[in-house]
Amino acid sequence: MKVKAVPAITFYLSLMLTILVLLFGNEPNKSQYILVIATITVFYIAYITNKITSPASLLVISSFVFLGCRPLLSLFANYDYRIADWFIEGYMDDDVIMANYAITLMYYGYTLGLILCRNTEKIYPHGPYPEKQLLKIKFLLTLFFLGSIGMVVKGIFFFNFIESNSYVDIYQSNITTPIGYDFLSYLFYCSFFLICAFHIQFRTNKKFLFIAICIAAFSTLKGSRSEAITFLLTVTCIYFNEVKTRNLRLLITMIFVFSVIFVISEFISMWRTGGSFIQLMQGNNPVINFVYGMGVSYLSIYQSVKLQLLSGGYNVTYLFSQLIITCSSIFNVKLSLPEISYSHLASYTANPELYNLGFGLGGSYLAESFLAFGLIGCFIIPFLLLLNLNVLEKYTKNKPIIYFVYYSVLPPILFTPRETLFYFFPYLVKSIFVAFLVTLYIQYKKD
Repeated sequence: MKVKAVPAITFYLSLMLTILVLLFGNEPNKSQYILVIATITVFYIAYITNKITSPASLLVISSFVFLGCRPLLSLFANYDYRIADWFIEGYMDDDVIMANYAITLMYYGYTLGLILCRNTEKIYPHGPYPEKQLLKIKFLLTLFFLGSIGMVVKGIFFFNFIESNSYVDIYQSNITTPIGYDFLSYLFYCSFFLICAFHIQFRTNKKFLFIAICIAAFSTLKGSRSEAITFLLTVTCIYFNEVKTRNLRLLITMIFVFSVIFVISEFISMWRTGGSFIQLMQGNNPVINFVYGMGVSYLSIYQSVKLQLLSGGYNVTYLFSQLIITCSSIFNVKLSLPEISYSHLASYTANPELYNLGFGLGGSYLAESFLAFGLIGCFIIPFLLLLNLNVLEKYTKNKPIIYFVYYSVLPPILFTPRETLFYFFPYLVKSIFVAFLVTLYIQYKKD
């Protein structure tokens, strides 16, 4: 394992500067300054060790947007991040200091993972894919077409429901989609990643990728932005992994991608709340307001600090909540969600009235890490998450089955800063099952 000098020295200097601020700085701003140091460090090291569009870099960006942007923007823009604007009411107390340190340690965990496992711009040569002759492109495109119909119909179904009722009624009424809609929508994603895995030329086919992004955008008609945004980021990753380009050009590309994300997100937000997109654009700093609004998961970290101080102990259960919930749904076992899921616990304890109306504060794997192991968990869990994300990507270069599994679960992994740690687990189970069937089919054809 080679460790380059520049990233290692940068990390060392950053730690020394952090220690100096810890020793001589004054609270409450001290924790903010340390967070700024960690933010600059992780972005710089991600820039020099990875492609900006690599999965690891996208996880860093996602974590900044959902968790780390508010304290940082408060130093450079006219915001006070301690004023709670969702679920939690009033002015947040000095527990924000611990929340800032939790995010700082998350960044340093990412930084160490980037240093120990570099994933540079080098394009790995592809070996021959004899399997692609067995998985015919016409068959996969037919599945893709059927899945696309399912995505469109499902999106229109939810659009009509929200127009007739409201966004929150989806959850209050426990609405279920008609038979076949969920299967067809999964068929869309499944066929897309199978095509990219077994037919390399489609990874850089702009027309195919653009059509896929447009179809995925119908998922926003449910009133949720995460599915379409994480898919867009994954498609960007797939395309630029096959193209040799400089990080500067990628930076410009990512600015464009995030501009698209901004427009999509705000249109959906305005539609859900009945607001005006035109008024938003006419206001001051609409992009900064958007980024600040996306950072609402900071409140989830703050709430985890409050809960840990109240309980006086640590609870590992919430880290594995998705595994428990998935297994319980398979065996039809009813659970008390606030006892299992951190997002439900945080919502219930922060504002029971809104929680009972069907609203939610949202969760974060970092909050679960804090509840499980304290501040040390906020370093170890992010380190392991990013390290594994970087290491496993190398196995996708010449193994289409692994490529399919890896990239089909990447979208939910990119959303873990806003969700539970094992949010990707149900997707992983489906992908492994599909990979097993594909492997059997290929073996049967070979024989």
